[in-house]
Amino acid sequence: MNHSSRVPWQFRIRVHIAVLTMACMGLVALLLIGLGWVATTQRLVQDSGQRAARDTVVLSQQIRLQLTPVQGALRHIGAGRLPLATDESSRLQALDALLGELRANPLEAAVYVAYPNGDFVLVRPLRLDVVRQSVAAPEGAEFLVQTVTQQPDGRRLGRYRFLDQAGNLQEVQDRADYQYDPRTRPWYAVARQQPGVAQLTQPYRFATTQRLGVTLSKQSATADAVVGIDVAFDDLEQLLLSLRATPGTRLALLHGSGQVMAATVDLHSVGGDAQPMLDAIHEPQLLQLLKAPKALGTPQVMEIEGQRWVGLHTQIDIGLGTALDLLQMLPFDELAAEARQRALYFIGMAVALALLLLPLGWAAGKAIGRSINLLRERSLRIARFDFTGAPLPPSRVSEVGELSQAVQHIGGHDRSLPQLDGKPGHGAGGGAHAAAGAGTADAGHAVRGRSRLSVGCPISLHATYSPGRQRGFPLARALHLPAAA
Repeated sequence: MNHSSRVPWQFRIRVHIAVLTMACMGLVALLLIGLGWVATTQRLVQDSGQRAARDTVVLSQQIRLQLTPVQGALRHIGAGRLPLATDESSRLQALDALLGELRANPLEAAVYVAYPNGDFVLVRPLRLDVVRQSVAAPEGAEFLVQTVTQQPDGRRLGRYRFLDQAGNLQEVQDRADYQYDPRTRPWYAVARQQPGVAQLTQPYRFATTQRLGVTLSKQSATADAVVGIDVAFDDLEQLLLSLRATPGTRLALLHGSGQVMAATVDLHSVGGDAQPMLDAIHEPQLLQLLKAPKALGTPQVMEIEGQRWVGLHTQIDIGLGTALDLLQMLPFDELAAEARQRALYFIGMAVALALLLLPLGWAAGKAIGRSINLLRERSLRIARFDFTGAPLPPSRVSEVGELSQAVQHIGGHDRSLPQLDGKPGHGAGGGAHAAAGAGTADAGHAVRGRSRLSVGCPISLHATYSPGRQRGFPLARALHLPAAA
């Protein structure tokens, strides 16, 4: 007896087709999303480089906008009457040049002239609240004139004069604590060393207001005096904050000396007159970018403390022989947040589409399974020598159609065989038709019975088929029937 091995965990074909459909859709969706994620990552890094180039242009234009007019103002004031004035009275009469310059250029924090004997005259606008509070400006004051004058007895007298918008005097304060000596300042020394050329100092805190900035200074062309203009960089910090691509982006603008001119962290807490170096502001990401091999303008993907960053190092030429370094570190997780949301969206869409197409796959599997079930039932009847049954319906699946034709062909030759009498005592298998040249019995099973030919003569039927014999053993030979014409 033939015992067919049974595979465990068998399922209907409709289940196989439905699962295969969903698996294929899921695989395609994951492949597309994965490729899209890789392309998005590369695009984010490229966009970061382009953004760094744009930020460099913006900062360069902003700094040039502040410094370029200053150079013309230095020449204009240095060629005027104020550097030639030798006493406080004549200097106060020549203040119109300084007041006019401050009205014309609101980016300038102060304009002043220093003399070889230590005398000093400065005009400062009072537009900002932080400046007004630092000098205790009275209501209505728009300008502050600070003077230090050498007295005949050798004393140095410091005074504050507060002026309104028109330049009229409002209040005078004698300040014994104001003993500023310009000759000790770096801007004075560099201008004296290289006369005729505008000099730019390193960033520092201004003595009176503690604002961050630089000084452009130049030796006067008509007198032995030095003209200086302070340019505050308070707005640079706000500009850097506005340039952040994400909330966690780190930026720092460095002077050529390595000092931090502006950053996205608070620099006031560091203290000191000079600006801090980068390692003093506790920004390890920016410090590692500065120490990395310079690839100006090229994004660098860096791993710092288990977090991925995109680093950008560019330089800004401000036109005074000094280049500024702009450092940017962008957290990759924040850069890719939008791309990650898009990927999750597409995954959800793929799952929804698979669920929507699941009934279609189930219906297709059911249709194919119906044809295969009919083939299965017909094959089982043929195995029992039961060649009856309605013709199999056509199928759109070619393999199923071919198999249906083959089974139909086997069952279609029953008219060429005598019928087996299934009456009791005459053997089993009554009413079955043997397919000529194709009908076989199960392996190792004997078919016994009596056959009644069309002429009514009974004959004995004893046909045996074993696995050792030729497959497709013709039943007609076992019946000793004459070959069909």
